Amino acid sequence: MNMKKIAILLTANVMYSFAVAYFLVPSGMVSGGITGLAIGLSNGFGISKDLTVWVLQLTLFAAGLFIVGKQFALTTLVSSFAYPLLFSVMTRVAQRTGLFTEDPFLCMIFAGLIFGVGIGLVLRQGASTGGTDIVAVILNKKFGLPISATLYVVDKTGNMGVYERFFWLLMTTFFM
Repeated sequence: MNMKKIAILLTANVMYSFAVAYFLVPSGMVSGGITGLAIGLSNGFGISKDLTVWVLQLTLFAAGLFIVGKQFALTTLVSSFAYPLLFSVMTRVAQRTGLFTEDPFLCMIFAGLIFGVGIGLVLRQGASTGGTDIVAVILNKKFGLPISATLYVVDKTGNMGVYERFFWLLMTTFFM
């Protein structure tokens, strides 16, 4: 992997972590994948967002290495380790510097734009952002399932589990 590709991947991960730390987390929005699961677990149970991202990223990276192979692991390595580190840093910086906006609509727009460009840059480099991308690639390799459809299902299934937990918490809080 050449230095230009590494620089692009690091820049993309800075954008990705910036969007999450400054717009998704403060607004209480949940994204898909590991980040969405981490935000949901933090909001619902107080579990550390950055620790959750680290543990899940490293676990899935190891699974991708052993199941998919070394070449895949090399293209995923930068994002799998850079994102949790950058997310940890951005979360702390955002807590100190404050928010750009508290308007949920603007948070959604800014997060979508910055997050989307960051992920797009990663994908254009032939790399993966790690996390649930790895699950989709493993399912593609083992069962021939399309990565895009599998990623959508994996992300939404994870979010539904988070939403279901919040629904039951809400119901027990107000009605029991």
